[in-house]
Amino acid sequence: MEMMKKKEEVEEEKIIHVSDVCPCLNPDAPTYLLLVLLLLARVWAASMHSQFGPSAEYRTPNCDQYRLPGCPRDFNPVCGSDMSTYPNECTLCMKIREDSHDIKIIRSGPC
Repeated sequence: MEMMKKKEEVEEEKIIHVSDVCPCLNPDAPTYLLLVLLLLARVWAASMHSQFGPSAEYRTPNCDQYRLPGCPRDFNPVCGSDMSTYPNECTLCMKIREDSHDIKIIRSGPC
């Protein structure tokens, strides 16, 4: 009987509570998860700002210079405010015309 008791005590010591391993699974999980999400959002926003600059620096593509629907085949990529890379400004203008969205150029080059 004593042997059985010792075995139970050993097994009890081996029990690891989930909240010890992952603090996100304790009773305060909603608070913890919210703080983590807020921190991630702040880091993401800061990286976007440093990578692409403030939105005031976005420029409007000069679509009047292109005879749409055809575009030249030159490869001069631009990054649109929809976070898509376009092969050139003309193809961005085609997308604006097709979808009627106001897409700005964040920067020259790929996103």
